[in-house]
Order: sequence, then C-alpha cells, then structure tokens
Amino acid sequence: MEERPLRAMYLPDPMNSWPWPRQINPHYREVTAQSTAWLHSLKLLGPKSQRAFDRCETGLLAALAYPTASKEHLRTGCDLLNLTFLVDEYSEMEDSCGIHEMVEVMLDALCNPHKKRPAHEMHLGEAVCQFWNLALETASESSQKHFVEAFTGYLYSIMQEADECDAGAVLTIAHYLDIRSRNIGAYACFIPGELHLNLPDHIFYNPVLADLRRIAAQLLIVNNDLMSYNKEQAIGRDEYNFLAIIMRTDSTMDLPAATSWLSAYHESLQSEFIDTISLLPSFGLALDREVQEYTSYLANWPRAQDCWNFESTRYFGNKGLEIQVTRKVPLFPKLKRNPRVKEEGVTVQLVEL
Repeated sequence: MEERPLRAMYLPDPMNSWPWPRQINPHYREVTAQSTAWLHSLKLLGPKSQRAFDRCETGLLAALAYPTASKEHLRTGCDLLNLTFLVDEYSEMEDSCGIHEMVEVMLDALCNPHKKRPAHEMHLGEAVCQFWNLALETASESSQKHFVEAFTGYLYSIMQEADECDAGAVLTIAHYLDIRSRNIGAYACFIPGELHLNLPDHIFYNPVLADLRRIAAQLLIVNNDLMSYNKEQAIGRDEYNFLAIIMRTDSTMDLPAATSWLSAYHESLQSEFIDTISLLPSFGLALDREVQEYTSYLANWPRAQDCWNFESTRYFGNKGLEIQVTRKVPLFPKLKRNPRVKEEGVTVQLVEL
C-alpha cells in the first residue's frame, strides 16, 4: 500500500517547562515606533522586503527579549534586530562575492563609526554607522568591546556560510551548530542585555558564562528551525535547517522522527543550561548581582523567541495563537521558484488559507 504524504506538521512544545516566564518591556510601543522610523529613514527596503519586515515585528521581539531594559537600551536592542533583518534580506540576494563586499563595508563602519561613508558605497555601511553611534552614547565600555567582537563574528560567519554553500559543502550536525550559533546573530543579540553592566573580562569570558551563551544560542537555533522549517521546505531553502540536516544525516529519519529527535535535544539543552547556572562561581557581592542580571537575560531569550514565534505574524500569519495551542501546522506544498528571486509572503498566505 502506498504511503500517504504528510499533510501536517506537529510542533513540539519543549518550552512548557522552561522556568523563566514571559515578560514584556513597558516601553515597547514608543521605542518600536522610533526604531521603525529610523529603519524607514534609511530607505533600504523595497515593497516586498517592507512587507516581510512588517510581519517580523522586531519591536515585539526586542520588548520580549529585553523586558527590563531602559528606553535607551531597548532602542539599541530594537535597532540591532532591525539591522540583522537588513543583513538577512541583503545577504539572501547576494552571491559569495557580494556578501564578502557587504561584510567588509559593515566591518569598516563598525570599527570607524565617525568616518563619513563614501557616496558610492552600499548603504548598509551608513546603517551600521548610525546604529552604532547611537548605541555608543549609553553603552558601557565592556559591552562595547563585547559587541564589536560578537557582531564581527556574526558577519564573518555569514561569509563562511556563503562560501560553503558555493562549494556545495555537506553539513554535519556539529558543524551546523557551530556556524549557526554565530550566523543566527545570537551572541550579538545577547549584548543589549549587558549595556548597563560592567562585566570585566575575567567574568565575561569565564568558562561557565561562555557555556551559558553557547547553550542559549543552541536553544534559539533549535526553536527557530522547528518554526521555520515549513516555510523553508516549501520554497526550497531548507539546506540550513536543523530538521533537514537530521534527515539528510540519517536516511531512516522522516519528518516526525526528526521533529521528535530535535524536541528531545531541546529538552536536553534546557537541562544543561539549568545545571550550568548552578556552577557559576562567586565573584563578590556587587559583581554577583551583575552576573545574575546578565544570566537572567540569557535565560529570557529562549522564552522571548518562543513567544514571538506565535505572537508575531512571521511564521504563522494571524493563526499564531491558535497554532500555539493546537501545535498543528498544515505542510505547505513545494513551490517552483527562481533561485535568484526571493519568495515573499509564502508563510502568511498559505497558513491563512
């Protein structure tokens, strides 16, 4: 008897036991409006990208991710998420050479924020300059250093991904987790949680805190890939999705089996995060308070991302809150697409049907 094709994807709910509850910043709407106005002033988005940006609701994600941040630091977090959206939009339309040029421009802007950008240059340089100059006004010195390191790593990993795609590299699970933890932008997006803190190097680079960042980043990867798989498989862009990599690595795994495997892996990461927090050494009363605040931001990020997946229209259109309860998503049919043209609106259109 011929097997019937899967018609739906069931989303696991590994976050139901995560001990950090949903919070949202009270300055959400005011700061979102300011950051969105800034993004529009750059005039870097065409109509399709603008619609994709509106569905992302990056201001909501920032408010969930940085619930206790001041207005100024929430603005930095919101601007950063908008900037990473721009990077994603532009990098998806560029080949490897174009991405190398894009990264060089942004790195120069990051390292020389007061330098006037050349008129002929890709405008992402000006976007980075404006973002970083505003952030520098209120960021602690230690957080400035950490952000430059993290954002540089993020940009280099985007170049690495492009080079590997051009070379037809076959990803293993370990390699995917390594590169994806950097090119998802997680380490850079953790920094707005420490803009008001002064974490000296011997604390920030402590192996326990480094492990907490690694685990939190992997939690974000797993959750993101569970939510985005449906859209990515439909438009043929799932080569960088954890579920697809699991199924390619083990040919006996179908989608339900791979989903169960990934859900179990997510739960093991949660346990590892909670166990690792208990290993934090004491650095003295004053510094321990700062470390506790910093780790609470790391712990809050997976909860924020999970809530945003369903409360925004990014992946599930206006059905997000319903799908959050039922966990059932209709599988989209695979679409024919021009590899040089980015598909837009696939998720919202099909889910709402």
